[in-house]
Amino acid sequence: MADYRFLPMRRLRDFCEKKGINFSIDVMDLFEGGTSFKSKIKAMDNFLRMKYLYPKVERRIYICSLYETKIGKTDRTVVVPGTIVTIESKNDNHEKLFDFESERKILFFAGRPGNRCEKEKIDWVIKCIYDLKNENEFEFLVAGVTEEEYRLNNPEKVHDITKNIHFLGDLSHRRCIKLLSTADFSLVIREKKALADYGFSTKIGEAFSCGIPVIATDTSDNSNYIFNGVNGYICDCSYEALYKLLQRVNVLDREEINRIKRETKQRNPLLYSNYTELLEKVIE
Repeated sequence: MADYRFLPMRRLRDFCEKKGINFSIDVMDLFEGGTSFKSKIKAMDNFLRMKYLYPKVERRIYICSLYETKIGKTDRTVVVPGTIVTIESKNDNHEKLFDFESERKILFFAGRPGNRCEKEKIDWVIKCIYDLKNENEFEFLVAGVTEEEYRLNNPEKVHDITKNIHFLGDLSHRRCIKLLSTADFSLVIREKKALADYGFSTKIGEAFSCGIPVIATDTSDNSNYIFNGVNGYICDCSYEALYKLLQRVNVLDREEINRIKRETKQRNPLLYSNYTELLEKVIE
């Protein structure tokens, strides 16, 4: 059972124990909580699950290895990240996916970064591209937010927006996958926070399945699956570290990028089939 409210999960666990039914948990999120009453209630419920329910369950699936320290592990505990099946990402009808022509390297982000980019630091990427100035060799595609929304919520950062930033607004998942398949790198840029450390982005598995390398900050277990120069690049969780990394990527030639993309497609560490045998420890 995936993360759910404490009392129903406890009742279901007790029912399964009485009936001799295997009960397992799938731990994917650590809710930090906020200032509202509803957020405080969710944070308390999360605390109760982590402290008093999960440690008493033998069969556990963790989305990242940090839970082994936070909650503990049993002989039937496994770590399974955000795996994925192979994605069909071809643009067979040669649909025009964006309204610019460029030989630059294409960076891609899809999602809701938060009003102030508190979830995904696309503002760092935008500033990096601005700070690269005439040396910049990137086009940055941003799906999930409009330029108007970004400007409204981040008025002090609007001067960083250059002609190389393309806000695409809300798009269907199918269209996002098509755009992703045309990119050179997918981005997962997050600060060092509990929500980022104790989760795992499905964007990484989606990108790998399309043969697109990932540029990410070092949160969660990212460094266990992203290897510099093999299937992407990883850096510390700061603007300065990201800027230095993008400086390196900025000067890569097309031959090197294509090599990395081939490696990514051929050796996907997040294919679900890699974990079926491991999951037998939980379900057998």
